[in-house]
Amino acid sequence: MTESKGKKIHLISLGCSKNLVDSERMLYSFLQKGWELTQAAEEADLILVNTCGFIDPAKQEAIDTLLEMDAVRKDGALLVAAGCMAQRYPEELYEQMPEIDLVIGIDQCEEIADWAETYNGRKIFRKEPDRVYHSGKRVYTGAVHYAYVRIADGCDNYCSYCAIPGIRGRYRSRAVNEIMEEVKDLAEQGVTEIILIAQDTTRYGSDLKNGEDLNSLLKKIATVDGIRWIRFLYAYPEKLTDEILDTMLREEKICRYVDIPIQHCNDRILKKMNRKVTRAQLDALMQKLRGGGFTVRTTVMTGFPGETEEEHEELLAFLAENCFDRLGAFAFCPEDGTPAARMPDQIPEETKARRLEEIMLLQQGISYANNRKRIGTVCECVIDGFDEERCEAIARSRGEVPDVDGVIRIDWSGIGADPVPGMVFDVRITDATPYDLIGRLNDDEE
Repeated sequence: MTESKGKKIHLISLGCSKNLVDSERMLYSFLQKGWELTQAAEEADLILVNTCGFIDPAKQEAIDTLLEMDAVRKDGALLVAAGCMAQRYPEELYEQMPEIDLVIGIDQCEEIADWAETYNGRKIFRKEPDRVYHSGKRVYTGAVHYAYVRIADGCDNYCSYCAIPGIRGRYRSRAVNEIMEEVKDLAEQGVTEIILIAQDTTRYGSDLKNGEDLNSLLKKIATVDGIRWIRFLYAYPEKLTDEILDTMLREEKICRYVDIPIQHCNDRILKKMNRKVTRAQLDALMQKLRGGGFTVRTTVMTGFPGETEEEHEELLAFLAENCFDRLGAFAFCPEDGTPAARMPDQIPEETKARRLEEIMLLQQGISYANNRKRIGTVCECVIDGFDEERCEAIARSRGEVPDVDGVIRIDWSGIGADPVPGMVFDVRITDATPYDLIGRLNDDEE
């Protein structure tokens, strides 16, 4: 491949929003060379699958997607595996999947188009993550009114069950001026909601040694004209300081929404997980968050090696007591190369499945009760889309993150023109389901 004009690329980005940012960086390198993006895989000259390699289901999804794309690609089209799984298992992918033409790691986003255009045989392009954060330009493929902004890569927490440090490398913060330049550019393009992301947003700036941290970054972003809402995801509970919470309460643009993955509440399990927090600290933090009126999302893990029935029951009681607004849960998966994978007393799969079901059933009731409490309230909502079949606008308030939480469905019958993504309305909540809310445009009659 030496002539790029008229060439087409089909992109599939698996996994999290952080992976999406890398996908958009790779896409930018192709479009700069004259390639065109196509939604039809069978028309593409190159199919790029940006893989996730975090847990076994994600790895299986990546393999299945690569095989599916191989089955539909046209003669001569290249199939490229990039991202976390390619970084973690480059040789295995290369040797066990001859369908793949190029295997590319996480730190080669800007070079990928060059390698594709000079392709002369199957290769692996992979290196260890650099110690410096490389941001790079990107093509925004998502919504027109909100955008994810990555502020760091890698992780220094070394939780005993997690392979991310081995895949993404040590924690490295992005320069403040680069972040601010991107935010201002997004605002000029009409983006009104900024979602800051990293493996651990609360560690931001710890490696910069210039006094910058998440708190100062939030304050700077809040000064950008055109930005209406600001969020940050994946806040470690021990680093969610009083200063950050105070800034969230003072700055109108910053949504009072925190995503704190606690994983567990039992001190023995937390220590085995190498989490840097205790039950007492979690209790104190939850008291602060509830007192400040924050919407709280968390993630918990069940079936960690050695977890007893009593410790599982303690976690259930903790969830019932704190009534998290949003909750994700998953069963422990032994990840290659992690300390937890080598621990004794691995929990049987059927036990993990049962415990996970108990957590999710409990949370379903909690979520429904929380949503019912919002009936009759009025909240500012942004439109994300429109369901023509049901004639409903799909919206969110400050208490919902796109693609993660439930939505607010607004009856649009008789209103007129279809809503446009990014429009903002006051909405009165009229009904609730366990995960979504129902509403109507507020007419101030009640």
